[in-house]
Amino acid sequence: MYSVTLIVEHKYIEQLYIIPLIIFSIQHNIAAQLLNILMYSLFVLFISKREYNLGEILLQYCIILSAFISSLFHQNRIIEIKLLKEELKRSEEKLESSKKYINYLEDVIDKLKAKLIYENEGISTLMLDLSWVYVEDLREFAYIFLEKVTTFLEIKKAGFYLYRNGFLRVIASIGNPSIGFSASENQSLVIKKALEKGSCSIFEVFNQVSHLEREPLLAVRVGEEKIIGVIIVEELEEPILLNSIEKNLKILSVWLATKLEGIEEEMKKYKLPDGTYTVDFYNKIKQRLADFFEKYGLPFSEICISIHNDELKSVLKVIRSDDIIAKIKDDGNRISLKILLPFCDEIGQISIMERLKHVSKTIEFSGC
Repeated sequence: MYSVTLIVEHKYIEQLYIIPLIIFSIQHNIAAQLLNILMYSLFVLFISKREYNLGEILLQYCIILSAFISSLFHQNRIIEIKLLKEELKRSEEKLESSKKYINYLEDVIDKLKAKLIYENEGISTLMLDLSWVYVEDLREFAYIFLEKVTTFLEIKKAGFYLYRNGFLRVIASIGNPSIGFSASENQSLVIKKALEKGSCSIFEVFNQVSHLEREPLLAVRVGEEKIIGVIIVEELEEPILLNSIEKNLKILSVWLATKLEGIEEEMKKYKLPDGTYTVDFYNKIKQRLADFFEKYGLPFSEICISIHNDELKSVLKVIRSDDIIAKIKDDGNRISLKILLPFCDEIGQISIMERLKHVSKTIEFSGC
């Protein structure tokens, strides 16, 4: 209304510049506003040919000052809006982070609930579940045991090693064993102490070993008077739960020892009086090892030999206790044998072949 009054009363078209001046002052940033005010000042006070009296000059300066003050208010509003946007962005990031943390806490709560159920009735339920598994092979049952236990206890890498006279040999493994397929009890302080007192974790020998990377996180003995083997844990989802896992594995190991002893006795029915196994049993174990290799990448080997009949006992003495040997041909004085080497790679196969050469003077190797 003020602008219209000026135009009607004075009839000066330059007064129309007041409208874009005011609009610019509330629409654009401070640099554009100052440029607009400067152009208005030049147009009205210097470029226009009309002569202004003192009152009109003061009026123009009031308009310019008002536009400048409006520009400052608008700039302040822009800064506030920018700050609010940044604050909103930070709040959204915090909200997203809070959502992720809430989801994490919900997962933790779910896991704790599952573990509480396990602590109350899970061990007995797991044992009952395993007791329904009927297998005739020690390795297969060890695998089934490890698969179920490691899944429930969130163990990423573990193995079960048979123990024979200070020597350990893996018969089941979830993930490739870091300490190898075979080891001496003196190779690891954790394992050695577990064999002596039932179990041992890395925390118990932390200050006694120089190379911690060579030690498993946990070892639990299976068997009391007769040590059958040891469960070795090498990697966990939640290392902080190591003590709880050790306690649970110790309980399970008592039951496992009884179960494995029964399976060992069951396996003996496939053993012939001369110390070899039936060909059917040999092929059954070979197929299972092939399945393990496809599933876990764990190797096995075969050796086929021909020896003099009276050298069989010597050959049986040098092969490993869990190797399977079957007689495939008997020509009276000479016999042909197939030897199945579970969890044995090419290097181990060569080592066993060298041992066989030392105990048999008539040995001949052939392709299987």
